[in-house]
Amino acid sequence: MATPPVPTISPSDIPDGSMEAKMDFLVSKVLAINTDTSKIIENQLQQMQTLTGNVNTISIDVENLKLENTVLKVANVKLTDKIVSLECYYRLNNVILRNVPEEQGSSTVMATVTNILTETMMIPNVSSMLFDDVHRQDLPDSYVKARGQLRPVMTAAKLCGKNASFNGDKLKVDGHSYGMDDIPNLPSHLNQEKACTKRTNYVIIFFGKHSPLSNLHECSLTLDGAQYTGVEQRYQQKKAEWARNDKLAQQIISTTFPARQKYLGDKVKVDDEAWKTTGFD
Repeated sequence: MATPPVPTISPSDIPDGSMEAKMDFLVSKVLAINTDTSKIIENQLQQMQTLTGNVNTISIDVENLKLENTVLKVANVKLTDKIVSLECYYRLNNVILRNVPEEQGSSTVMATVTNILTETMMIPNVSSMLFDDVHRQDLPDSYVKARGQLRPVMTAAKLCGKNASFNGDKLKVDGHSYGMDDIPNLPSHLNQEKACTKRTNYVIIFFGKHSPLSNLHECSLTLDGAQYTGVEQRYQQKKAEWARNDKLAQQIISTTFPARQKYLGDKVKVDDEAWKTTGFD
């Protein structure tokens, strides 16, 4: 709404005549100006009230959008959990092999998996099975990170005979739910290093890569000024160098997977008797 102009009086507007007539004219004009000015002020106040109402309406709309966005985020998380749960349920009757190094190449990985199923697990008719590569991208990044840190806890729980499974980014152990924030305060029986290492009066029994005594245990190791990801990498690299196989030695030092390092080291051709003597030095 446009604001009307403020009325003014110019000398040419004053009529000729007596002083009294001129005064009457000026008084009437001033009264008219006051009336018009009041209307202008009232009009501006109405405009301000309208603008204030519009601002309040916009503010309410913004708050409603924020609330709706929060609700949608919660719904998205719930839907993601449902998708993961359904995916896990779908795979109930399947065999899932985790942490198979993908850098080996699909054919080598398939041969390794087939060998495990046939020779180790003694599953019949492996050749008729359908194989599907499941990558980490199937899960949200937050789930991948959480599960990566909680997987050793799950292994420790299973070693203790507990029922353990993932649900989203949480690990459930016999009805108790654990997240990444709970790792520093876990019960002692869920410490994987302790679960994989047993001490008796005479010997220390260990098994699995999570025991610090295992060659496959991942750790930071410095020997002769060189940095290694664990004992296995150092051992297999030196084995390849001893056999003068620089190509395999470089491949071993280039991978961070202990299982992959062992796989490459097993490809080094050596004289068994000679290596037994050297390997134990």
